[in-house]
Amino acid sequence: MLLGLYEQEVVNVLLKHAEKRDVFVDVGAADGFFAVGLVACGIFKRSYAFEINANGRQVIKKSSEINGVPDSVSVSGRFDKNFVAQAKELDLSRSVVLIDIEGDEFNLLDSPLIEQLRDAVVVVELHDFHFADGEALKSALYARLKAHFELTTITTGAREVPRSELLDAMSDNERWLLCSEGRARRMEWLIALPR
Repeated sequence: MLLGLYEQEVVNVLLKHAEKRDVFVDVGAADGFFAVGLVACGIFKRSYAFEINANGRQVIKKSSEINGVPDSVSVSGRFDKNFVAQAKELDLSRSVVLIDIEGDEFNLLDSPLIEQLRDAVVVVELHDFHFADGEALKSALYARLKAHFELTTITTGAREVPRSELLDAMSDNERWLLCSEGRARRMEWLIALPR
């Protein structure tokens, strides 16, 4: 995270779509790395962070204060499927939605919610490997999304260690360990672009 290497593939997608969209919805916001960071850097004007962990919500709120953007980062608990319909100020044609909820994406993204999200750019971290029927869950999710979106996938790719005096003095093993996100497997994200 400190080196700017964390989920670099996702960052690139978010940056690309932030050129025409200024609202970020982060479902499964964890510590607010994206929800706060992307607003603090001026990439998005506003973000909505949803995190079920109370400690995570506290960290997001504190981080938004430290970074001077508490009025631009809304922090809530569990993402309510009614949020999209009820948030009158939310314009999905100006929004990018990131969903990283450790396997619950297959339950959350039902046909009614997908219909509501049809004008947003939606990025979903896939956790099919958590389930014995993961491939079937992923195929069903793709089928539901295809009704309104053009779909592509991205996976974790190579990292380039930034050059610095401190890092250059490290061994190869130490430098490359800095690039690791500590994941048990190569991750995959689904990118859903409105038709």
